[in-house]
Amino acid sequence: MVKQFLRSTYNISIDRDDGPAGELIAANGATLGTFVDNGVARPAWIAVHQLAVDGTATVTVADDMPSAYEACGALYALTDGYGRVLISNETAEQTVTAGAPLYWISCRMDAGEELTVDLSVTVSNSENYILWEKHLDQASPADLHKAGFALQTVNRLDRLTDLSHYIENNRLDVTRCGVADQNGNIHNAAFRSAALTAAAYGATLVFPTATYYLTADSDSPYGIDFSFARPHGLHLDGQKSTIWMTDNFRGGFSFIGCNDITVENLTLDYIHTPWAQGEVTAIDPEKQTVRLRLDDDYNIFDDPRFHETIGGHFGTVRNREDPRFLSADALYYFFLKSVNKADDRLYDVSLAEFTPLVGTEIHLGDKLLINNRVGCNMSMFDIRRCSNVTLRHITVYVCACTGVVGSQMTGPVTVDDFHMTYRPGANHWITSTADGVHMQGGPGPVTLINSSFVGLLDDAMNLYQWRSLVDTVLADDRVILNTDGGAMPVVGDTMEFFDTVNQQLLGVSRILAITDSHGQGSHQQATLTLETPIAGMVGKEASAPTQGYLQRHEFAGTVVRNNLFKNLRGRGLVLHTTDTVIEDNRFENISNHGIHGWYGYQEGLRIRNMVIRNNTFHNVGYYKREALQDATGVISIRLDNSEATVQSTQTVFHENITVENNVITDFYGCAINLGNTDGAVIRNNDISLAITQPRFPKECGIKVSYCEKATVTGNRLQNIAGDVWPALDLHDNVICVAEDNLYVSGQGEE
Repeated sequence: MVKQFLRSTYNISIDRDDGPAGELIAANGATLGTFVDNGVARPAWIAVHQLAVDGTATVTVADDMPSAYEACGALYALTDGYGRVLISNETAEQTVTAGAPLYWISCRMDAGEELTVDLSVTVSNSENYILWEKHLDQASPADLHKAGFALQTVNRLDRLTDLSHYIENNRLDVTRCGVADQNGNIHNAAFRSAALTAAAYGATLVFPTATYYLTADSDSPYGIDFSFARPHGLHLDGQKSTIWMTDNFRGGFSFIGCNDITVENLTLDYIHTPWAQGEVTAIDPEKQTVRLRLDDDYNIFDDPRFHETIGGHFGTVRNREDPRFLSADALYYFFLKSVNKADDRLYDVSLAEFTPLVGTEIHLGDKLLINNRVGCNMSMFDIRRCSNVTLRHITVYVCACTGVVGSQMTGPVTVDDFHMTYRPGANHWITSTADGVHMQGGPGPVTLINSSFVGLLDDAMNLYQWRSLVDTVLADDRVILNTDGGAMPVVGDTMEFFDTVNQQLLGVSRILAITDSHGQGSHQQATLTLETPIAGMVGKEASAPTQGYLQRHEFAGTVVRNNLFKNLRGRGLVLHTTDTVIEDNRFENISNHGIHGWYGYQEGLRIRNMVIRNNTFHNVGYYKREALQDATGVISIRLDNSEATVQSTQTVFHENITVENNVITDFYGCAINLGNTDGAVIRNNDISLAITQPRFPKECGIKVSYCEKATVTGNRLQNIAGDVWPALDLHDNVICVAEDNLYVSGQGEE
């Protein structure tokens, strides 16, 4: 189905909500053209129609769209030239008056199965009107762009206003066009109108250097929500301004389904923090309750919205001497049952029954931090289903959830000079309640450069493809697939099918046909015909159905370069990607892994062609319970089950992982831990522990196991001698070459 137009070209991006974007390369009148979908040419016909009315007219639009596709969203829409949606998604009637031209689109396409929409338009009550059709080789970019505003499922409509008369020197100033008043208060509807206007006319939306305040719409989780009015091509320049979020239960900016977005030169912050932090002044182990005295200005408990979703909030025990760190001994997190006010800044916090921690792991005098994070709908930037997004020269001092969240991306994302860090002079223990960058499925690449992520309550960056589930196995080459939150493949896609019980890659196949499709968005079901039969798949009747992964959702070409990852409760990088380079970064004071590549089968599967080089790691893995696990590691890429065997030809392998020229100091557990990899190379790394550092039983410099081919050369290991593992632990590999590695004692003896 048609989703959006690109502003600067005549090409149209096509997305049926269950497949990848394609590019329209031919459209000649009402004849059938083609678009390229994953390298395969497919038939398509799209037209942009324009209507001009002299006087008043009633316009009726109807179609004969098959009912099976009704839930997929608008296959046509009628919009005015300013982006106001007039008719959408159903047979509708609208009275229009003279003014800007009206646009609508119609579509006929065949992507493995034919979907035909016959669109009819009737104009009545007007003697003077002009109706004509503009095809892509005739329409201007502005025509396409304005029509593109309407291509969406419309939940609510804004009365958007054309503000183009305020544009000067290709700039639209928010202080001159009614977006911000003299006190810096931002008006949401005016902001959307300004963004759409600037994008339509190719102007830059400018915030002159000042302080601004953003209050969220009452019916949106975000301060500014562009999920229903999409400013493709928007360039927003904050000119080093600061925008304060006034509601700590709302996020920042939502650009869902937008293309060609650039946001730069901004500082973003919250007036009130979206978490509570304080000290335990009393405990009741029998009732599993603690009395918490909150620090000044760190209170979310008095907001009734906190209690509506209390079961989803979690807390952490902090380090007593420096609460910016997680406690290395207490449980990783705990959940809440209730919070009741006892006195000013004093609250009785009852823990969930399945976490009996009071008196055992939470003690008098402990410091606790409790957040209001539920899901990812309070992120600073939500860029789901977007392409060509650039976020640069941005500082975030406080974030209610993830800094940048995305899913089912359709193209590249660049995050450059983006800093999530402590506000100077504040006593914040954290900066964000979730990840820095978290994206689920996309062709890539994602480029993260020159940035810093400090004080996050979770990972700095997490990229992966979400799995789908086999619902029913009809034959070895025919299955019913349930997306279960992921993306539905299209014909020509390649999928990997994985057995999570035996941890085996069952097979890889191209999709030949898709039939009986129903559902919408990330919750769809369809019958797939596979080019290559795959034995051993099981459906929903099994306790663990076979999982499917789209190869095109592996963020190919991702680059992570010259960044700082510091004071993280979670991990530094969790990347299930292909053709990835991670270089010249610093990882410091991270409770868990520095670079992680085995976490869970819902968050990605195989890693292929990854280079990790010239990075520095210090005090990574300090959370002791995690460091005791066999899969621990400052750099850990392996299967979840370390006992998987390479003797099985179906065992899933990571492929071509190179770890070179890294410096790893004062770590806990294992420094480099690679397993279940075909083509592991570990060379020229410098790994050392301080001679005064407390010893750890499972202490290891390099561990390589269950690999097909591995090379370990030229590494230097100093003062490493665990009770369980040796400094260099190589076992159960088919081919492993280890040579020229240097072992140095704490006294410097080689």
